[in-house]
Amino acid sequence: MTISKRGIMKKLIACICIGALIFTLSSCNGQLVIGPVPLDEQSYNNNATEISVIPSSWSDTPSSWAEEDVQRAITRGLVPYNLQSQYTRPITRLEFTALAVSLYETVTGREIAGRMEWSDTYDINAQKMGYLGIVEGMGGGNFNPNDTITREQAAVMLHRLTMAINRHFIMSFGIREPREEFYDNAQISSWAADAIASVEAWGIMRGTGNNMFSPQGSFTREQSIITMLRIYAATNRNNPIHPQPEIGLNFETVIPLLEASGFEFEAVPHGINLQMPPFGYNWNINIGDEIISIYEFESNEEMERNARFIGRSGFSMDWPDPENEELRMAVQISWISYPHWFKKDYIIALYVGENEYMLNFLREVFGDNFAGQGAW
Repeated sequence: MTISKRGIMKKLIACICIGALIFTLSSCNGQLVIGPVPLDEQSYNNNATEISVIPSSWSDTPSSWAEEDVQRAITRGLVPYNLQSQYTRPITRLEFTALAVSLYETVTGREIAGRMEWSDTYDINAQKMGYLGIVEGMGGGNFNPNDTITREQAAVMLHRLTMAINRHFIMSFGIREPREEFYDNAQISSWAADAIASVEAWGIMRGTGNNMFSPQGSFTREQSIITMLRIYAATNRNNPIHPQPEIGLNFETVIPLLEASGFEFEAVPHGINLQMPPFGYNWNINIGDEIISIYEFESNEEMERNARFIGRSGFSMDWPDPENEELRMAVQISWISYPHWFKKDYIIALYVGENEYMLNFLREVFGDNFAGQGAW
């Protein structure tokens, strides 16, 4: 049997037309909708005004307000190739996980090893984000990969993603007081309220204009890309998008990190310790039966000088006599459990104990301990 070129072209054109019709109907719930969509999301540079989207013709170039930052994200390898088009199209759950995995693995420099199995998709990005708890199922073990996400759903996932990448983000973001309320606060689901307050205060997401958040509105590809870029800029300080002010770790920045990690604690000031090192201003952070001792200094140099007084084992101190620096003072200490000494910027921290949750938190904030258990 032979088929003429004209016959092939007719079949091809028919398939294209049918495909376009199916795409339009499935994307727009059977309706051709033309007009503005409340998706106004300011760019990283805060130069957005408003966005109008025509769903029947998704733009293969970003909106003018988003163009510069979308290109930044692409340049830094944050945007998979298949998402470098149709920027004004509402993003699906599966597409969002592809961006989230790209961001997480780029910033952390490591692949997500775990997997969450889903009943309706074998996509590796959905499995990785499920394993980290960034995304949750939709019931019955289903992921619903082709569902689009609302702005409040995006806020919750962005909040979880930021927390998973780096607990230091509070020091890197330009923190501002969260607004008391949006005009449409009543439309925000209770399970999303805290996440929306956080990502708005951190500058990851912003309103849609006129003091509205539009929690049930759609979230587009370009908006998703730019919010990922904002997290990248705040968590990846070794390669910032824009110059970030250097904010050192001190007592005031430790407190929000404890709060963000869900600790219930009491901070008790004890003043400057004059008997033995470290000679910084001492606070005890009481977390149930556990205690983290914080010693704060006026400069990093002063902190480092005091850190040198602490023996590698964590059980000894050796420091100059304050009245005669040619003489040395030395003491051996008996702790009730293993000591772990940490340091960073303006702080020395001591934790005596074996609670892995506490130790993981301290390692995430300070890095590995410089003295005590495991340091020798």
